Amino acid sequence: MTEKKEKNLLVSIWEGIFAAITTGCGETYMSPFAIALGAGNIQVGLLTSLPVFISSLLQLKTPDVAHALGSRKKFINTFISFQILMWVPLLCIPFFILPEHRIPLLIAAYTLYTTLGAFAMPAWGSLMADSVAEEARGKYFGKRGMIVGAVTVLSSFFAGFVLHVSSPRIFAGFAVIFLTAAAARVASNYFMSRLYEPKVSATREHYFSFWDFLRRLPASNFAKYVIYITLFNFSAYMAGPYFAVLMLRDFGFSYLTYTILITAASVASLLGLTYWGRHADEFGNTRLFKISSVLITLLPLFWIFSHKVWYLFVVQLIAGYLWGGFNLCTANFIYDVAIPQKRVYCISYFNVMNGTGIFLGTVLGGYLSVHMPPLFGYKIFPLLVISALCRMLVALFLLPRVKEVRTVKAIAKRDLLLKMTGFHFLTDMSGSQ
Repeated sequence: MTEKKEKNLLVSIWEGIFAAITTGCGETYMSPFAIALGAGNIQVGLLTSLPVFISSLLQLKTPDVAHALGSRKKFINTFISFQILMWVPLLCIPFFILPEHRIPLLIAAYTLYTTLGAFAMPAWGSLMADSVAEEARGKYFGKRGMIVGAVTVLSSFFAGFVLHVSSPRIFAGFAVIFLTAAAARVASNYFMSRLYEPKVSATREHYFSFWDFLRRLPASNFAKYVIYITLFNFSAYMAGPYFAVLMLRDFGFSYLTYTILITAASVASLLGLTYWGRHADEFGNTRLFKISSVLITLLPLFWIFSHKVWYLFVVQLIAGYLWGGFNLCTANFIYDVAIPQKRVYCISYFNVMNGTGIFLGTVLGGYLSVHMPPLFGYKIFPLLVISALCRMLVALFLLPRVKEVRTVKAIAKRDLLLKMTGFHFLTDMSGSQ
């Protein structure tokens, strides 16, 4: 069985490589696709948030459907297969649909596409958590994330280049990159089918409903974590979906410049993942996502000071590094806190709460971007300030309530902060004097 689990780790990397091509060539460019079709701020916000919201609500049924199919792997393959089919209507929109119907159809088709994929993710997370030893999760998922991130970056550059050279016929360019994304998802699903599925013996005593989860909110450490992540992402997504609008429409950047800035964050994220993962295994996921959370609160404000490309490139490098650590450690925390028999439920309920927060934050941000007066000539700048303030408040009041669940190595907060930001050499110098 150990040999089969080790094989899973390699197969999962190949699955992730092809899934990354789908992300880099497809999902990364869905907002630019909507903007090219003539979508406004609120419509771009709905395209970003509605799929997350709908898919998160439907994940309440993920454990039941997976149990009915009798296999997590079969469940995953079935829904990813249906997801692949949704590239057909997405590809047809600019060529066969009347202009007034394009944006509503895009939002509906992409919502269904995202829902089908997200519906399978709790089962995938449960299956992979059962395949990776607890003490090696940070290292493995950091390594996998770095490889997947590298492929995402290369795919995004390829897609951006295609759009750049096809700008006179931009929808032909989108057709090329979306076809590439669809083909890669087929390959990803094949490798998913090659995964070995460890057996999990879940009994009635391991079942707990979403309402049971809600009743435990005041006392449960996991519930406190879910509340924190939900409110933090609510604050982040007040501004997050509108950076594409800010760059392409307000700043007037080309698709190539947009690609460079987006992939800068991805590069920084993937280069930092093994570093975050190694230290998460040593010092705990909770400590590290607390550090990244505090630093992330300031990121939106940097976009106000300048829109020079070189400056925003540096900002994106910092953002990618911090968000990469945040996402890795918050995901691994769920694997730490939930026992295998309850893991699918925990991931599903987390996604319900988190998806609701993302949706509400995005909708509120879209409303404010239309109705608030501009700051320094830009309607989206007030969102950046509000988003930063909300992140700060959430981190200040809720972060201290989330506790580490593993026994980890002790380290002073200051020393860990300096270590994760690259300034630990200062303490080394002072200690040697």
